[in-house]
Amino acid sequence: MTNNNPYFSVFTPTYNRAYSLPRVFDCLQKQTFRDFEWVIIDDGSTDNTKELVEKWKTIAEFPIIYQWQPNQGKHIAYNTAAALIRGELFTSIDSDDEIIPEALSIMMKRWTAIPEELKKNVSGMLFLSKDQNGNIIGDRFPADGMIADPIDMFLVKKIKGDKGGFLRASVFKMYPFPDSVKNVLVPEIVFIHRLARDWKTIFINEILLIVWVDEREDHLGNKLSDVKSYSGIRLSYLALLNYSARFFKKIPKTFFANTAHYIQTSLYLKIGLAKQWRDIRTASGRFAWLLMLPFGYWLYSKKKKLINGE
Repeated sequence: MTNNNPYFSVFTPTYNRAYSLPRVFDCLQKQTFRDFEWVIIDDGSTDNTKELVEKWKTIAEFPIIYQWQPNQGKHIAYNTAAALIRGELFTSIDSDDEIIPEALSIMMKRWTAIPEELKKNVSGMLFLSKDQNGNIIGDRFPADGMIADPIDMFLVKKIKGDKGGFLRASVFKMYPFPDSVKNVLVPEIVFIHRLARDWKTIFINEILLIVWVDEREDHLGNKLSDVKSYSGIRLSYLALLNYSARFFKKIPKTFFANTAHYIQTSLYLKIGLAKQWRDIRTASGRFAWLLMLPFGYWLYSKKKKLINGE
């Protein structure tokens, strides 16, 4: 990198995770590849996170950028980070996870080994994860090093499980999360639907991320009421209709089910039919909406009865 900018920007969003953040710090201290910065966006913590980070700044062997913001949600933390990162490549580590000591080195080597001509339409890489007990999480990819559409990988090929990854920082900055909703969980699939319409991804079958699966209960995205969570979930259903309609013929059942849940969540949020229709911008999405309207109403009625204890 030029201008003394790091090769990697490592991003961690956090909310009252002072007890688990040391795990992230320790794994970064152990990285064999040293050209990186750590960007921490504190989404309104009330614990001693700030004091902890200030202490780390005095002993860390890498730059630490810390910014506190009023609680707005993980997706807004991503947007805040986009304005601060200086690296060529962007990767994120949740506040309760870690990466293996060789992770950044492997990412760099795998990325630079690919000719520029082959990766000119590639946004980044995805890799595998394991839990803290060493068990691989989810499925391996069909082939190591394959270049493919991530929506095809996850919705058509149905590859499951948490994956880690990195992006070109310039590409990451092109796709901000919607800021029309705050203090809600906006699933990362909203970002992926938009990204995958324009860019391919390289998939590698190396385990670089360690996910602590028993510490997700009070995670940044899991502290929301049912009503609030529906705002973010609705955006994920809408993203498929607007950005991944090219898969309509390949996964019609998934597409129709998604549409029914889009209608259900919209009704639950008191979003009328006219706005539901306007928000869908593809012909196949609107076709599915018309077809699934009765079923969407049925799902909404069923959910309403459950809430009311009927």
